[in-house]
Amino acid sequence: MVKTGIRAHMIAAAGVALVSFVPAFATVSPQLPTWYFGEGLRAGDYFEYKICDSILKIPQSSQNCYVVKLWFLMLLPTPEGETWVTAAKIIHKNYRAEAIFHVLDDSKKIKTDGMSMPYAESAQRTLGWINQYASKFEPQALSVGKSWGTVLSDAGFKTELLVTQKDTTHVANKLYETHRVGYSLFKESSLQISDEFPFPLKAVVYQAASRQNQSPAFTVELLSHSHNACESNGLQNPR
Repeated sequence: MVKTGIRAHMIAAAGVALVSFVPAFATVSPQLPTWYFGEGLRAGDYFEYKICDSILKIPQSSQNCYVVKLWFLMLLPTPEGETWVTAAKIIHKNYRAEAIFHVLDDSKKIKTDGMSMPYAESAQRTLGWINQYASKFEPQALSVGKSWGTVLSDAGFKTELLVTQKDTTHVANKLYETHRVGYSLFKESSLQISDEFPFPLKAVVYQAASRQNQSPAFTVELLSHSHNACESNGLQNPR
């Protein structure tokens, strides 16, 4: 409902009284919070994730679960656009590796080289999976019932990617308020998104396939997060 106040200005002009009606105030609907992949990312942010990726195949280990530590050092201009210089450490069973990931700020595409390439590709298709639905150029509303787009199954069926409910989750003894975003096709896929936190806190995503008996395509779990991480996190600033 909009209420108005009346302010009358009497102007003597040829004996005619002019009255102007000016709104005193108007009630405005609160704007819904929105989120996109990478929202609020700052130089110095440190994240530690456990990722299980069914597609990951490397000779170092037959297991598809690994831990990746990411330290976003600085945002630099490059010919391809602004790019995050990111120190990364991979822990995959007995295998250890350190690398520099170059993460394009707009597309969130990860570039690197050498033995770390499979892990960069894995992080992009798992942790970064939601970027195709909620990008820097297309933020999505955190509102229960809101559709973020459609997911296409291998049989051509379409299912909605929806904000299904409000929730909470603990990470390293910290409680986060979240929204669950997901879709259901034989099994329920979901991600936990926290407003102004750059990446999903947790995710369990099944392939949009027509068969019922399947394991997750990938899972993601935030293990820890801090700002201005130091060498105690096992990462070295390459500068």
